[in-house]
Amino acid sequence: REHYQRRFAHLLVDEFQDTNRLQYAWLKMFAPPGRGQGVFAVGDDDQSIYAFRGARVGNMADFEREYRVERVVKLEQNYRSSGHILDAANELIAHN
Repeated sequence: REHYQRRFAHLLVDEFQDTNRLQYAWLKMFAPPGRGQGVFAVGDDDQSIYAFRGARVGNMADFEREYRVERVVKLEQNYRSSGHILDAANELIAHN
């Protein structure tokens, strides 16, 4: 663990909403609280689809609290889907 903590000053976790408890524990082992400035997590709690594989969307809230995240950047502009597609998707999501 110490070897990797020295070797990598920064960690990036993509699709964080799909991490499970073990994966989050592994992240904390390599980047314990206090070194939170070297951890960058990307995720969308509206897109967590792997609960059947043990994914825990609550890891995102735990990460914000445990690493004392001061700034969350939300990317709310969608450049890939037209308004019609987004309206239809939001209508379906409203029934979840």
